[in-house]
Amino acid sequence: MAANRHTSCICREPRKHVVIHHVDEDPSNNDWDNLAVVCHDCHSRVTGDEGLGRSFSAGEVRKYKKEWESICAGERKDDGEDEPGETEYEVTTVAPGTHKTYEYDLEEGDLFTARVESDVPIDALFCRISAYRRWVREEAELSFLDGGESVYEREISCDADREGRHVLVIVNDEDGEDAVVRVDIAIWPDDEDANES
Repeated sequence: MAANRHTSCICREPRKHVVIHHVDEDPSNNDWDNLAVVCHDCHSRVTGDEGLGRSFSAGEVRKYKKEWESICAGERKDDGEDEPGETEYEVTTVAPGTHKTYEYDLEEGDLFTARVESDVPIDALFCRISAYRRWVREEAELSFLDGGESVYEREISCDADREGRHVLVIVNDEDGEDAVVRVDIAIWPDDEDANES
């Protein structure tokens, strides 16, 4: 609490009642990196208790936590730029036996986060564009950096390990059933790049 000035790392509004949130939702995991100070409002947005689903992925909470603790420790100034550099939200339909992609140019160290929800099981996979092209061309197994196969919902959080084009691939392998998919994406520029500019 002291390291966070008894203030939520997300909204940063002073004098609000705060709680400790277990980022991975495992109350037995009390590692420092898994504990985030959030107010009750932010906690509801993180856990999805508001009834509208989650507003922040685990990766985003960790990003807010890291930035806020760095500011509290005096390592960097609060420039007010704690928002993602790019966001995208869409509700779309993916027909059976097809896929949909979301492509982004990332710098090394950029954080890609996505929350994907579907009414039927889908594959939600984040990979480099070269792996995606190889998968399309050769119909081979898709080599991915993060994601899950045959899921109804998935949170993806991955730092780009090198500069280049990356892609989120949504695959509907279901027979005869359209997938209605909600995709919520945020890209956070690397802190070091932001501090250098």
